[in-house]
Amino acid sequence: MSAVTVNTPYPTFTDIDGQPLEDGYVWIGVTGLEPQANPQTAYWDAALTLTATQPVRTRGGYPLNGAAIGRLYTGSPYSIKVQNKNTSTLVLDLTGAAGSGVGSISFGSTGLTPAVATDGDVVVAGTLAVANGGTGVTTATGTGSVVRATSPTVTGPTVSSGNLAFSGTAQRITGDFTNATVANRLMFQTSTVNGNTSVTAIPNGTSVQSNLRAFNNSDPTNASFADIGVDTTIGAFVRADRTGSGTYLPITFSTGGSERVRVDTSGNVGIGTASPGAVFHTVRTSAGAATVGAFIQNSDNTTSTEVRLAFAANSAPLSADRYGWIGHVNTGGTNGGALTFATTPGGAPATERLRIDSSGNINVATLGARITADFSNATLTNRVAFQTSTANSATS
Repeated sequence: MSAVTVNTPYPTFTDIDGQPLEDGYVWIGVTGLEPQANPQTAYWDAALTLTATQPVRTRGGYPLNGAAIGRLYTGSPYSIKVQNKNTSTLVLDLTGAAGSGVGSISFGSTGLTPAVATDGDVVVAGTLAVANGGTGVTTATGTGSVVRATSPTVTGPTVSSGNLAFSGTAQRITGDFTNATVANRLMFQTSTVNGNTSVTAIPNGTSVQSNLRAFNNSDPTNASFADIGVDTTIGAFVRADRTGSGTYLPITFSTGGSERVRVDTSGNVGIGTASPGAVFHTVRTSAGAATVGAFIQNSDNTTSTEVRLAFAANSAPLSADRYGWIGHVNTGGTNGGALTFATTPGGAPATERLRIDSSGNINVATLGARITADFSNATLTNRVAFQTSTANSATS
């Protein structure tokens, strides 16, 4: 009877956290059957003379023969079951066979000489003969090193403590973030049942800023990007910027499937328009006499008597009431009120100059005020004149 080498499904047996399996259990059984319930004899030598007591324990990911690392053999194809020290099943293969699996390793039959050092690390010397021409496998040397696939597939890992650290540059977390079925996309989700999910970014050390940044190009070297973040100096912010020769883009806000507000790259703000022509540009986007383009209202419209829209020539005068304004004065009733205009002469507090009351009367509030215009143009038709608005009627 020829010996069949028992292979691990990976270069070494690994635990749930991906580390070499310590104090694990290995059962060898009849092929096609559950190995713990249907064992077959396993041996420590190719001559099939040294019986291995099951379950075989592990150290550093390798089968342990007494105090030394060993290799396992059977007299026929086998099944294999591997559990960690907490009896969680890591491997259950009912059709194990010699040499099966890319990257499988036969202990002792490949020229490797494994042994256990005094500090418990696994020392591997020799040349590793890798199955399938070495596809997807790297070699490693030195005390405690482990040969691993360059792109391992990890199923259901749990990190109970410590940080996930990326030591290289240009690292990526990749997954299906654009699946047509939204529920099938890779997402962030809290592990707390019925809990809210909050994706958090924090600075390191003495830094005072953290932000989330999205680029519009897979190569961020020359691209447009948007930031949302917070900085102790500038406060919370939303920012549109670029890297390298990327393009500056506007910031837009949408509701109900439509754009509502836009801040273009020159700083103009548009409400109801995608092409604001001034610092503040609002457009009525729906028809109807009751629809207005902009509305200013006191928060307490039952007791407040006046709402002002103020204009200042610099940043100082507002606190000292030194500005011009247009105001709406509520003189009683649900629709009553007057429209007032005020100016600030020579740095004095703003004073009302003109009032249009709820009846349409115009009151010039300043004594000695003048209406000035070209009343003496040499061309008579070009002079400013008073004219009735009633067609074909005399002016009085």
